[in-house]
Amino acid sequence: MIDEDGILHFRFGVAAVLFDARPIFTALQVGKEVGRIHVTEPADARLSELALHLATRSQMLMRCLRYLDDALVTAIKSAIPVGEDQGCSRLDDTDIYSLLLFIDCFLFESYAYMEVLEKLVKCVLVEALGVSRDNARRAFAKIRDQSGRVGQKTWNGFLSDVRNHFSHAATPWIAIDRTRRAEGVYDVVVMRENIVDFAGADPRKYFFAVKDLNAAWEGLMNTAGNFQEYILDKLRSQPRGR
Repeated sequence: MIDEDGILHFRFGVAAVLFDARPIFTALQVGKEVGRIHVTEPADARLSELALHLATRSQMLMRCLRYLDDALVTAIKSAIPVGEDQGCSRLDDTDIYSLLLFIDCFLFESYAYMEVLEKLVKCVLVEALGVSRDNARRAFAKIRDQSGRVGQKTWNGFLSDVRNHFSHAATPWIAIDRTRRAEGVYDVVVMRENIVDFAGADPRKYFFAVKDLNAAWEGLMNTAGNFQEYILDKLRSQPRGR
């Protein structure tokens, strides 16, 4: 969303926990009591561990995003314009490295969150609902990839590509995009190379903008919500005698 100062912010969900495992465990318990669902003791313990791990990663991710939001506001409000024709601003080193730190944190924590969510969803499908591992893998990938896009890529594909390049192969440059300043809208642009002439720059030198990270974040939120509904529906509709 964009605030009254025209600064792009991440759209936080209403709940602090993206995927609430409590309704899942309630549905599991109801299913076990009426004989529709059977879960071994080791699988039950594994599900409890994964749910706790997921809630922990969720809280870490939310705090990372709030720090990134704060760093974004600070950077935009303290940026030094480099010329009206350029449309971008120069940043102080402190603001640059704060932004890069929390962007890196967001990329890592988002990926870590999805890894744990995938383990939990597959554990429920395989251990509680008797779905084959291959079908569980396909179901997870299908719902995840249908939950959002960043440009021409799935949100998860974008996040994976950006994380790998940003963490392992890039010397990222960063600037404030002021091209929509007449509308009061500002964004942060991360570049693959130092761009001197923005007007004539090769588009391939641009890496991503915060608005792209925001789209990936919304894809992650949608994915968590979609899986919660999917798992609950499967548990509640499981026939007796499995």
